[in-house]
Amino acid sequence: MHGNVEEVVKALTAAIAPVFLLAGIGSLMASANSRYSRTIDRIRTLLREGNKLYDLDVSATYVAAEILSLVERAKTLRLSLMLMALSIFFVSSTILIIFAEIIVKATISYVVETSFLLSILALMGGVSFFMKDFASSLRSIEEDIAVRTKDLNPKKKAAEKKSRKYFKMPEQKFRSKSKPLGNS
Repeated sequence: MHGNVEEVVKALTAAIAPVFLLAGIGSLMASANSRYSRTIDRIRTLLREGNKLYDLDVSATYVAAEILSLVERAKTLRLSLMLMALSIFFVSSTILIIFAEIIVKATISYVVETSFLLSILALMGGVSFFMKDFASSLRSIEEDIAVRTKDLNPKKKAAEKKSRKYFKMPEQKFRSKSKPLGNS
């Protein structure tokens, strides 16, 4: 009923490669899930405290733009995770079909091949969206750097003006207070 030991060993041997694939996909999913969680946490932080994180001139428009950008990243990561989970489903199906082939003693290799091919396609899609998130996150950081380093803060401008005046003042005061040589 269950076949002999040789057939089970043959099935286990055939299932080893898909099992390693499962481990690799699991690692990718853990990384993508971590990025997804951090993106969601950043959205929540911006929704609660966004206006406090930036200067008043920048806050409302920039916080809204950053939230929209993060929502798009979260959608991309969610799709990546879903495709990777689908890949795990098809890899698991491949392993199940291999064992079913041995137990039932039927040749359904086209089903195994199709299931494995679908798992690889889903994995490729998941990794593609994962890479898209990397590009999006770099673009987001570049925008954040541009906003934070841009001289948009009026207080900062006033302080810089004041410091420029301060360093020029001794020279200007000296000239303005000095009496011409001929008027003693």
